[in-house]
Amino acid sequence: MSLQQIILLVNLFCGEVKSYEQIQFQSQLDADSCLSTATIADWLSYCREVCLETVARETPKLIGGRGLTVSLAKESITRVE
Repeated sequence: MSLQQIILLVNLFCGEVKSYEQIQFQSQLDADSCLSTATIADWLSYCREVCLETVARETPKLIGGRGLTVSLAKESITRVE
């Protein structure tokens, strides 16, 4: 994977592009440089880990508390069976 593709993929992650097909299309530099869905999944997972580590490091206290409201987006809550 080229540095240019990595930068494109991180940029797409930051732009909240969620479709693997769209990421494949936009990060393809030439006919031979199509990223696999496994590669995209690995890099998106890595980007999420970096974001979580940064938030954890920069936010040493718990969120919420007396007089504060915490709202969650419905799509961020999933059921584990």
